[in-house]
Amino acid sequence: MRSMLHQMLGILLAASCLLLGTCGIGQAARPDASALLLVMPMQNKTEYGNLGTYLDSAEDNFLFELQDAGIFSHVYTERDTKKLLDEQALQQTGLTQEGTSVPLADRMKARYVLYSNLVGLSVKHSEGHVTVANTGGSDSASGTSEKVTAMISVEVVDRQTGEDIFWGHGEGTSRSFKLKEDDLMIHLGAEAAPEEECNNAIMKAVQNVVGGKEGLKDTLLGKG
Repeated sequence: MRSMLHQMLGILLAASCLLLGTCGIGQAARPDASALLLVMPMQNKTEYGNLGTYLDSAEDNFLFELQDAGIFSHVYTERDTKKLLDEQALQQTGLTQEGTSVPLADRMKARYVLYSNLVGLSVKHSEGHVTVANTGGSDSASGTSEKVTAMISVEVVDRQTGEDIFWGHGEGTSRSFKLKEDDLMIHLGAEAAPEEECNNAIMKAVQNVVGGKEGLKDTLLGKG
């Protein structure tokens, strides 16, 4: 009797799955690849105010990574709009703010808008020793090892439905070994990090959130 009851419950469960769809958590619907995606400038949500150059390059990194991923066939950055709108109009609309990007998206006929924020940037120093082999044997020297870590958040909004089609984080790390202290440094609070490593860490975070596991490509193309 108990076995028959279990069989009946199994049949009912299978029928329910057929009627309602497969069991489990559903994935985001695949976006319309023919629609335009507008990439807004990355916003700095950290306490450090000297990162403008690297946030600008992040915009270009998003353009490259998204085009390479093949999620959208038309991807534009805020910088591209300067070819279509005069400088005065850009200043009046305040395009870098999420709440005022709608006029620009309307004029660009963009269905999707990508917003990103730099939410974390840190550096760790440690004393180290490096040995380099050469024809005469090897040379060794002491120096400082630096590890810079960047964390970004990304949101992609479907303006047709008003819903997020993606929301996630990406992390990037860049390491270097310095034998001398005369490199150009960025100060992160009491710490300091090489400019190149900060830029590389942010770039890798962009790569991670687009092409990494559970990133934009996996989620929106159904590969996650």
